[in-house]
Amino acid sequence: LQEQVENARFALDEERLKLEGFSEEEKERLKTLQIAHATEVEQAKKALREMQEALRDEQVTRLEAAEREQVTRLEAAEREQVSGLEAFEREQVTRLEEEVASLTGQVASLKQEVAR
Repeated sequence: LQEQVENARFALDEERLKLEGFSEEEKERLKTLQIAHATEVEQAKKALREMQEALRDEQVTRLEAAEREQVTRLEAAEREQVSGLEAFEREQVTRLEEEVASLTGQVASLKQEVAR
């Protein structure tokens, strides 16, 4: 029984030595590594946020450009349509003026016939 107690004490002493086995320099180095790791993690998070913001900005820029292009196309189509309608209107006016002139001539001829 005495031997078991001594063996247990020896095992406990070994474990304590393992835990206490780190020198102050090693403990400081470990803290420094932990701080460096935490700093790297924060920098990586910051870089990721910046990349996400840049991507959002790029998407907004592309969407705005696409919107401007669409507006330009719609405006051009509208101008073309208006131009076509104006040409049609001018043709109709010209045709109606020619008809009026023709009818005016016919009326004048009929008046001359009636006058005879």
